[in-house]
Amino acid sequence: MWKIKGAWPLFLSIFLTNFAVMGHFVFTQKVIATHYEGSQLLFWSVLFQLFFLLPFVFMVVPASFFSNRFSKSRVIAWTSIVMTASLIATGVFYTLKFYNLAIFFTLLTASAFAVHSPAKYGVLKEMFGTKLLGYSNAFLQIFTVAALVLAALLVPGLDSLDSTFNSAPSVKLFLRKAVAWPWVFMAVSLVSSVLAFFIPKVGREYASVRRSSVVNNVVHTWKLPTVRACIVGISIFWAGTQIFVMLFQQNSNWSDTIVLFKNGLFFAVLGLLLGSLIVARASKDFIETGLVPMGALGSSICFLLVPFLHSQFLVTVIFFLIGFFSSMFLVTLNALLQYNTVPTNSGRILAVSNLIQIVILGLFLGGEALIIHYTGKWFPDQRHAIFPILFFTLAVMSLIGFAYSLKHLPQALLRSLLRTFFSSYRLKVLGINNIPTDGPVLLLGNHFSFIDWAVLQMATPRPLRIASNKDHFERWYLRSVLKRLGMIRIDNNNPKEAMDKIHEALLAGKAVVIFPTGEVSKSPHVEPFTIDYSSAIDETDAVIVPFYIQGLWGSNFSYSGSDMYGASADRAVTVAFGKAIPATTPPNEVRAIIRKISIDAWKYAVKFVRPIAASWIRTCKRYVKNGPAIYNTDGGHFSGYKLMGAVMAFRGLLRK
Repeated sequence: MWKIKGAWPLFLSIFLTNFAVMGHFVFTQKVIATHYEGSQLLFWSVLFQLFFLLPFVFMVVPASFFSNRFSKSRVIAWTSIVMTASLIATGVFYTLKFYNLAIFFTLLTASAFAVHSPAKYGVLKEMFGTKLLGYSNAFLQIFTVAALVLAALLVPGLDSLDSTFNSAPSVKLFLRKAVAWPWVFMAVSLVSSVLAFFIPKVGREYASVRRSSVVNNVVHTWKLPTVRACIVGISIFWAGTQIFVMLFQQNSNWSDTIVLFKNGLFFAVLGLLLGSLIVARASKDFIETGLVPMGALGSSICFLLVPFLHSQFLVTVIFFLIGFFSSMFLVTLNALLQYNTVPTNSGRILAVSNLIQIVILGLFLGGEALIIHYTGKWFPDQRHAIFPILFFTLAVMSLIGFAYSLKHLPQALLRSLLRTFFSSYRLKVLGINNIPTDGPVLLLGNHFSFIDWAVLQMATPRPLRIASNKDHFERWYLRSVLKRLGMIRIDNNNPKEAMDKIHEALLAGKAVVIFPTGEVSKSPHVEPFTIDYSSAIDETDAVIVPFYIQGLWGSNFSYSGSDMYGASADRAVTVAFGKAIPATTPPNEVRAIIRKISIDAWKYAVKFVRPIAASWIRTCKRYVKNGPAIYNTDGGHFSGYKLMGAVMAFRGLLRK
């Protein structure tokens, strides 16, 4: 990813922009807390929060239009210029001690940032493609979190504002002058703007895009099931995060536990960063949606444990795990949300996502504020109970997100379970960009093992309906799971009923998988097709996407009797997808294309195969061990370990 032109300018620009905006946010909050009291403090605090959040609501239409109509890289650049200009004005007003005007200019900064946000997320898919979408989102999260934490740590506490810069002989003393910070943010934003113009222009401009009302934008976005599920999950995450942070901003006179837990926040950030790295590694070739339920369930359990912790060590561990699991949830959902967009609607979907997040965030923060206020007013003796109650609330919110993901993204749970059971299989994906993100698709390919359906589910971020042999449905422990996943039962002797269901699914815009050879192959070749799928695809707008699964022939789940490397040994499995072809393509041509794809799959897979010598030693150590490796008629057999020793000794002789 880092070799792609414009990758470094993009991420550095995003890092600097977030640092400048977050720094301005923290600085202004400190200014308000320092220079206002009583009712004025409450008024300006609420007003400032509204200035920062409301642009994500009333700027939905411009944000949608600009990101859909123009190149997203140019939108990033020009919104960066606007933010820089706004921060310059803010610096002037702070220097002249016009604090009210400086606070009002937050509205302009936040408005530009609201337009900037959909563009920076939308450009990831256009610049890096579907293959690196999860990977790029993980590093976007890392750069963003690092910028926010750095801004929060660097901005000093304010006792007073000093507009003079005399008697500042060094940079260190200069930065101690509180009024210098707005100019630092301006300088950082200026560098970010310059870097933004080095981001290459990707995609093209769409002159046909027209502005649409907020209601139309929301309605057209909300009707997409996967998009809706992602937005709800992300919104719950951010609402929970804000409650989490707000909880520790309260006075510590509730309980000494607050002080204890504040020390664990640093490790929550570390967990967030490490979790993002794990997601990046797991999603390098595809989007690992199986991390969604794992992250939601893991964070829920951790939140439930928090109120019972009294040890600093346990607090550190649990907070680290909260950040770790939360990053799995957030990064993957962001990648999945972007996957379900196209250049002409990505701005709308991402802008509406921001809108819904702000609305849900406001509702949760308002609810928390009311609970804290009225509990202290009506039940002053019970204020100590607020802390565990709010953490139980966070746990319930995470569980709701977990349940919602199971209901609307059942494939995510399946992939999570499959990733657990087949952890020894290293999955590689080739040509993931060839799968359309929406519309009817019929996927056709080879069938070398009994877990081909599972591997395909893990490899594709798009939900798939698998047309499976009826034998799978005869197993009671699979029947309910397969039906929940929308699998279609095929009777090879009478496939008409299955073809009718596939036809209905394609008309509904679904992606369906058929293994046209009918049964699991008993040879490592793409055998002739035995299933006639023509009636299923007739009179639909579907396209055919051919695929080839390499690496499962020879495993425990195939008919191969070979165990040269150990049938259950670690193995790299490559799933290669070819370019979409017309539905009218004859079956014999589809079969020929699958054979060609197999060549690409094998070429790609060879990169991940260990050398023969290393594979032999590894297999001998794991499977032969003390058992006989070379038989001798007089009983002097060579065990696996003995044979390895002899080989090593012989190697030493050859070197001499």
